[in-house]
Amino acid sequence: MNLAFDITLEFYQKSVDHTNDRFLSFDHCYKHFQNLKQPPKNEQLEISMLHLGFYLASWGMYRGSSFLLQKDYTIFKPIINKILDSKYQCSLTLDTTMNSGNSKELAALSFSLHEELQNEFKQAREDYYHSVNKDVPSEQISSVLTTKVMLGTLACVPAYDRYFKSGINTYVKENPRIDLNQTFSRNSITQLYQFVLDNKKELIELQKKVETITNITYPLLKLVDSYFWTIGYKVMKVKEEKTD
Repeated sequence: MNLAFDITLEFYQKSVDHTNDRFLSFDHCYKHFQNLKQPPKNEQLEISMLHLGFYLASWGMYRGSSFLLQKDYTIFKPIINKILDSKYQCSLTLDTTMNSGNSKELAALSFSLHEELQNEFKQAREDYYHSVNKDVPSEQISSVLTTKVMLGTLACVPAYDRYFKSGINTYVKENPRIDLNQTFSRNSITQLYQFVLDNKKELIELQKKVETITNITYPLLKLVDSYFWTIGYKVMKVKEEKTD
């Protein structure tokens, strides 16, 4: 991964160089949830819902026809309660606790949280469509939404958006012996956790370099997210320029 350090460092340098950059919404949201030890109440719950909502808006989840546009920030109350369930708190310490003996179990736990979040968002979407007497969409809640929630609160998975998946696809083509799947699933999380373990030394080196730029110690899976996202972003921008 050393050859790709420069583009990842460039990503974080741009965030620092641009005052109030939208990508910094992750920093604010993750720091807030990192300090929560149990489901918040009253004012703390209000702040938590607003942090999560603004981060998701900054990261593109309120665009277009998203059903989130039809809801206020209180939609995130059950989401936050799921995230802060005690059984998922181990996800906050993956950098130091994940090893070859427990990575599959931790991957299964992350996928379980993903399913719970999907169910909560699905219920909220159904409630909205029923309230306006419209047919409920049949498609699943996007894993882009759920993984962005999980990244911004626990940093236990990357956000599986189009740039990240493009980055995975590009990396695998260049490194065919690497087993990574760009489609979000329990298996893809297991593969990604193994990727982190296999490249932990290099990732920690990257973590330290990013910290010298940002003064923030980013969790390793956030760095993995930035790494593949940056690769995918550059590849897709080149393709777009060729088609213009």
